[in-house]
Parts: sequence; structure tokens; C-alpha cells
Amino acid sequence: MPVLTKEQRLWGLGLTAAALTALYKALDNYTVHSLIVSPDKITVAYTYFIIGAWTVVAVALLCAPIFGKWLDPRFKGIVFGTPAMRWNALCVGFCAAVGTFLLLCGTQFGDPAAITALTAPIMVFTGLMEVRKKTLKFRVVWLPLIATGLGGFFAATNESFQMGYEAFGLVFVGSNLFFAVGEVVEKDGVQSLDVVNYMIWRFSSLALIGTVLCLLTAWPFGYIQPVIALMEESLTVWTAAFVAVNMFIVFFALGLRLRLKLDHGVSLILVVLSAQVIFSYLWTFLGDAIKPGAFGDIPYSPEVWAIRVAGVGLLFLGVVMMPKPKQVTPAS
Repeated sequence: MPVLTKEQRLWGLGLTAAALTALYKALDNYTVHSLIVSPDKITVAYTYFIIGAWTVVAVALLCAPIFGKWLDPRFKGIVFGTPAMRWNALCVGFCAAVGTFLLLCGTQFGDPAAITALTAPIMVFTGLMEVRKKTLKFRVVWLPLIATGLGGFFAATNESFQMGYEAFGLVFVGSNLFFAVGEVVEKDGVQSLDVVNYMIWRFSSLALIGTVLCLLTAWPFGYIQPVIALMEESLTVWTAAFVAVNMFIVFFALGLRLRLKLDHGVSLILVVLSAQVIFSYLWTFLGDAIKPGAFGDIPYSPEVWAIRVAGVGLLFLGVVMMPKPKQVTPAS
């Protein structure tokens, strides 16, 4: 990776990561609306989670030797790392597994622009965590948190001028909560090893823990056979190739985000990554223009998009108003 200043890395790599994040979320949306489909949304989420989780592990192992040095000059090959790092990756993997499953469930209730808008206010939860750690005071964050939350809500408005409670509960509340915990915890893990090795451990933990959780929750409710049947029906050569390309994008999106955590705090990185909402509009319109109906029903009413744009403005206002947490210096 070229030598850049911290400011250049923050904006250059951060905006690239935001664009790639919005892109893989749009491709996830296409997958669950057009490639892996079933009347039962839980079956779709189980199926795509297991396929995608193990595919990204394979992609990471293949890409690490090729792009590892570019992502992080400290990378010298795949290693086991320290027990502390592996434990950190397991914890983050658990949070990412639950957050990803909830996101895949919620993704089926909206278009990419709406769902991405619901994921951007993750700062609501990281902000509350900073308050709990006493690195921020509630009196200075309550207004930005409300603006960010309401902005995400309005930015996800649908044709009936409502936000589906399923998507709001699954994505805004459930998925964001688990991802927020992971965002904070993984900073220590990536600092203790290089970005690429940490990513491999994180992906492996997500796949292993997520698959076990899927089996444990699917079996009592009779989802095992429907999931197997949907895998056999959906996993064509085209679908497998499409998912592999999408996981390639995930590899770089996450790698760039983790690279930024070597120099910057979580809150500042999330400020830049909130630009993914704008990129999601581009990918949504472009994808629907290439293949109409690829993302299900997309609203084209000017009134709906006026509310969405106003919501994005409110979201960014909250992001800009959000104060930076103070650094806690350990006692000597």
C-alpha cells in the first residue's frame, strides 16, 4: 500500500471502504431477492449465511498471500497469532455472526438504499457504549444520537411512507447492536496482529460460530431440510461465482476498514463510513437499471425520495455533531 498520511488514509481508504461496503450490501440484497429465494425469509437467511460465511473464508485464504502486503506491510504470511488475539477474534466473530444473520433477514424487507440507511446509524450504539465507558458525556451526545437515529429511519422510508417494523427491528436495533460491540472490540485485536491475519481469524470465527448457531437454532424449528433443499436448488455455478466475487469485495471492504483502525478511533472511522448511504443510492439505481426488479420493489415516487434525502441530511447532521471520545491514558 502506498505511503499516505493519516488524513489521506482516513478519507481515501475510508471512502473506498464505504463504496465497497455499500456495493457488497447491494449484492447481498440482489442475492436474497433473485438468486437464493424462498417464501420463507428465515430459510433464505440460513442458507445464504452458511454459503457466504465459508466462501469468504476460502477467499481470504486465497487473497492473503497475494494482497496481504498491500493491505498491511506487517503481513509476513499466515500465522496463528497470540491466544489473546484469537480470543478477541472469536468474540468479534460471534458478534459478526449474529449481526450478519439479522442483517440478512432484514435485507429481504427492503431495497439496498433503505437497508444501508438503517445500518449507518450504528453510531447510536457505539456512542452509547462510549457514554458507558465515560469517554463521552450523555448531555453532549443525546442530540446527535437522536438526529442520527431519525435520519436513518426517514432515509429508509418506503412507498407507503412507512418503515417496515421488521427491517427496523432486525437491522437498526438487532444487527447494529451486535456490529457496534464488534467494532469496538476488534480494534484491540487488529492492533495486536496484522490486518490480514486478524481478518482470516475473524472470518473463520464467524463461519464456525455462525454455522453452529444456525444448526442449533434451525434444528428445533424444522429448518434443516428446507435449508438443505434450498442449497441444492440455488447453488448453481453462476450463484457460486457471484457469491465468490461478492466475498472478494467483502475481503477488501473489511480489510480497508481494519487498516484504518491502526491509526484512528472507531467513532471517526464510522463518520467516514457513513458515506456508504450515498453510495448505496448509486448502486441501487444502477442495479435496477441493469436488471429491473433485481432488488425487489424499489420506490420511484418523488415524495418518498424527498423524505429519504432529507433523512440522509439529518443522518449526516447527527454524524457531524457527534463529538469525538476523549482518549483515556492508562496509568503509568
